[in-house]
Amino acid sequence: MSIFSNEKSNILQIWQTTVSLCRQAFTSIWLLAIIVAIFNSIPLIITFLYTNKVVTPNPITIALSLTIPLVIIYITSLLLLILYNFGINQNLTFKDISAYLNKRYLKVALSMIIALALPGIFGSLALVSPKYLLVPLNMMQLFIVTLFILVQPLVLFDNHRVFSSIKHSCQLVWGNWWHTFIASSPLLVINYLMVRMTNQAITSGKWQLIIISCIIATLSYPLFYGCTLVLYNDLKLRKTSGQQPMMAEES
Repeated sequence: MSIFSNEKSNILQIWQTTVSLCRQAFTSIWLLAIIVAIFNSIPLIITFLYTNKVVTPNPITIALSLTIPLVIIYITSLLLLILYNFGINQNLTFKDISAYLNKRYLKVALSMIIALALPGIFGSLALVSPKYLLVPLNMMQLFIVTLFILVQPLVLFDNHRVFSSIKHSCQLVWGNWWHTFIASSPLLVINYLMVRMTNQAITSGKWQLIIISCIIATLSYPLFYGCTLVLYNDLKLRKTSGQQPMMAEES
């Protein structure tokens, strides 16, 4: 029996389903969550080690900057697929799930890179803009991140193409932006606190904070992707005929 509701859910119901889903799947996904946390921390550790030093680009740093995002996209896609597997009691093996992802990984990676690039531009502008522009730029970044929250599951489960997944994510979230934002906001707050913690670690030299940040990330990543799945189901119910998503066949 599927854990996903056949009716529209309120915020409390979304979180009840998210927590229940993560509890069921945690023993199968905790290692993946740790790996994602570690890969996310590598740039922070490098910054920590070379604080107040000029780091010139070299083959290793260039390779890391190109490889780490691709690895994170792959592992988080595995997280989504495993959570979904538990959510609908599909009983696929890890080998089956990996084979399924491998056929779609290029589309997933391209979609996510584009979906992350636009809010990243606003975030970068906020770092170099006058103070009176910080709030508008950060709000725009948050608005776009929320609009694009369903890009990854749309490629994985509906087999959308790159720009189609971005367009359809906007269509599903549009009109339900506040509903989507409020449901995901606790995890956005946790992510903000982790960023502050790691920044403090770099400036104060307290490397222990990076370890604490990794532990928090290990616990929060399953919740984030679980919430994304529940929102995916809920927003499709609100905008479509209500049929629950199934893994699409490769076209």
